[in-house]
Amino acid sequence: MAGNLEFIKSASGTSVSSLSVTDCFSADYDVYFVSITKADLTSQSWGIGFRYLDTGGSEVSSAIYDEATLVLLSYAAFSEDKLTNATKQTRFSYFTTSTSVGTGVGFYVFNPYDSSSYTFSQGQSSAVGSSGLVGTKVIGVCKQSATHTGLKFLPDLGTYDNITVNVYGVK
Repeated sequence: MAGNLEFIKSASGTSVSSLSVTDCFSADYDVYFVSITKADLTSQSWGIGFRYLDTGGSEVSSAIYDEATLVLLSYAAFSEDKLTNATKQTRFSYFTTSTSVGTGVGFYVFNPYDSSSYTFSQGQSSAVGSSGLVGTKVIGVCKQSATHTGLKFLPDLGTYDNITVNVYGVK
């Protein structure tokens, strides 16, 4: 995979229960990189969850998301987690306290605009909690052969105090 990133779109929010990044996927790229900076949550949660948006801008909320996560804790043993047939990707970050701040998430999205294949994602995150540092490595799949044009970010609990999302095409 080549490494040149071309900026496509940015979105941010303060005290929001969700954040949509619409019309960021197109036929121009097969691979995208999504960067989430300084995401703060009001509640303990897995943190950064998302759903794909279809061509009409509606959320893909069927139970068609699978993922596997390696949770890397600085203060305890590493652990593995998996989720099948979920209604969103949920494990792209992990918050360990009710006020974890400053998480960073980066992930790739593969073939979101290709209506003849599933949409895959792969990424990692880092966060600071009251007990120490937390990281994740995640792979996910949306088991729907459809055209996806965007993302909607949803926390498991609470709201995002702050969240900024940047989407890049990978050439």
